[in-house]
Amino acid sequence: MASTRKNKPLQIRIPAVYVWAAGQMAKAKGIPDDLQLARAIFQNSLTKIQKARPWQIPPQVNFSRMLKKALNQGVIPFVRNDLDLSLAIVVYGGGAEFLLRSEKSRVEFGFLRASHKEIIYVDLAKKMIRADSHFSELLSENDKADLMLTLEGFASEQSFYQSAIDGEHLLKIASKKDVFSSVKGKLICSISLWNGPDSEQVGSSMGSFNRNLGKAELQLHGRALYLQKLSAQAKLELTAASLVGQWLLIESEEFKSFGALPDLTMDDDQRKVAVDPMPLLKKFTLGKTPYVYADHEVTRHFSKMYPWFVPEESKIWLESIPL
Repeated sequence: MASTRKNKPLQIRIPAVYVWAAGQMAKAKGIPDDLQLARAIFQNSLTKIQKARPWQIPPQVNFSRMLKKALNQGVIPFVRNDLDLSLAIVVYGGGAEFLLRSEKSRVEFGFLRASHKEIIYVDLAKKMIRADSHFSELLSENDKADLMLTLEGFASEQSFYQSAIDGEHLLKIASKKDVFSSVKGKLICSISLWNGPDSEQVGSSMGSFNRNLGKAELQLHGRALYLQKLSAQAKLELTAASLVGQWLLIESEEFKSFGALPDLTMDDDQRKVAVDPMPLLKKFTLGKTPYVYADHEVTRHFSKMYPWFVPEESKIWLESIPL
């Protein structure tokens, strides 16, 4: 995932739920420009998908069209805010089936049934079918509140890379709360060293990829994730890197962390680390992790505002982590 300044992509992949959350924060804080940026990311991504396959109607585009037909229709009018609808479009495009309830509904019906078979608004009890009980509801009011609380917790509860000199381990990722409790079993991960940003060098605060150290494992013990199964060479390189201020990127399909290494020659030395909270959020998007695309500068803008706004490209993430 390494990149350089010259070949940096114009569009950056971002988990769609982060863009939704950034839009929600913009609404709550009264920042119309940021709200418009979030809306534009969703719209531009939908346009990009449509242009990529002009000979067919992608699921996202079909769902978007059906949403427009359903809006403000029915005995219980189908009403939903635009950010919720935008996220629902990409979740459906990711293969999920769900019910999306109207904000006007106070009864059992009054929801959009989004299945692979049909997309239809159910505004009367007689239109309900047995299969409806098997679909999960997407973005219920309780889930939306819990999602934002989870992100606020990650923003306020700092995690750390902490040295763990006990013969078997060298490094752990620790937090005061059980923020890693969703990580189950052993995670196979890739680890790489990076040259961290230099805050003292005027006009050149950007870091850069240094080298890969290969594969390792992460396993939860208590409240901390321990880095294990390191080769002897990787242990030596990590220790040397920790003495010259290098950064460590740990990444797997279920976990991602980035930060400066602590002094691995001292026990319990620690440095702040940025952690991607996506594993805790998948339940809110029905187990899916749909992505959207954003311009490089827009991505950096939101990443600097919110520590949980983690782009897929590591270089962009490193540039936005506060020192």
